[in-house]
Amino acid sequence: MEQKAPEAQVGAPGKVVAIALVALLAVCFVGSCSVAGVSLVSAVADGTSKPQRVSDPDWKKPKVKSPLATPKAPKDDDDSAPKDPLAALDDDKLPPAVDDPGTPEPETRPFVARDVARAQFAIFHPTKAKTDGWKAVQKLARAAKLNAYLDEEPDEEVAGAYVVFHAFTADDYAPLGGETLDFAHGLSDKEKDALVDSQNASVLDVVIPLEKAAKLQDVEKLMADLQKATGGVLWDEDTQEYFSPAEWKKRRLDGWDKGTPDAMWHFSVFMTAKDGMTDLETGGMGRFGLPDLRLTKVPNSGKNAATNMINSLAQLMVEGKVEGAPGPVTLRLSDIKHKTRKEA
Repeated sequence: MEQKAPEAQVGAPGKVVAIALVALLAVCFVGSCSVAGVSLVSAVADGTSKPQRVSDPDWKKPKVKSPLATPKAPKDDDDSAPKDPLAALDDDKLPPAVDDPGTPEPETRPFVARDVARAQFAIFHPTKAKTDGWKAVQKLARAAKLNAYLDEEPDEEVAGAYVVFHAFTADDYAPLGGETLDFAHGLSDKEKDALVDSQNASVLDVVIPLEKAAKLQDVEKLMADLQKATGGVLWDEDTQEYFSPAEWKKRRLDGWDKGTPDAMWHFSVFMTAKDGMTDLETGGMGRFGLPDLRLTKVPNSGKNAATNMINSLAQLMVEGKVEGAPGPVTLRLSDIKHKTRKEA
């Protein structure tokens, strides 16, 4: 029961355009010394700064197994492949051609850093919510010293972090099934079966000023409390992951060290395998106000080492030791501040 959420729910008609520039990293892979080219994926909004839902049933991100994935190459007849929306139209029914100057190559596009940190979380309700979600969010947000708004972001500038609550039906915000559901954290088969039939969802758009990045911890605590109050299954839109309450606590609440997160538990590494090579791309770095990372054409034998490199680089970016901007950097594990991550 997968349906595309209308763009209007999250601020259409704006759109988010992915761009990438190369930052060379002098790093050593396990077993061999090499220089890896990592792309920084930045988001540029035209007309709106609100995030968009990506749960289009005709497209899905590659299989995820965090933190180290073991992908399978897509089959030739895979129905999940992107579909051309014009493929079913006759030539005489196609829209008129427009003067398109073409899309610039990634290296010719200016890199634009994020001005705020953004994330989107949700709770799917297989059964009726135990309490009104908006009332619960208002109460929890006050306790966490967060501003809360209903349906629309504020027109005026807000000094602190804030959340925007939406109550959607499955027509506008449906759960994803398939491989995404297979990798749900801590859910039983019975819970998974019930989840895909959810008719309602409580959705939070999160906006955090860059200088207040540690407020993410309060937002994640708010989501845990909201799930406890309303019931349902926790969902992270940016990482495309479902969580039981216990797994949300383990992966999102535990592991913070004096305001610094163990970063790899807060984003996903998506992998696509083809012709003996693997492309890796993170999802979720935007919640730290940082660009996502992309590493392409990695030999399959080195994908785990590449994932470890990305996890370490992301940790240094979150800690402010590496700037989230194009340019040469050297990855030094000794610079990692988070105790657990540094030891690992």
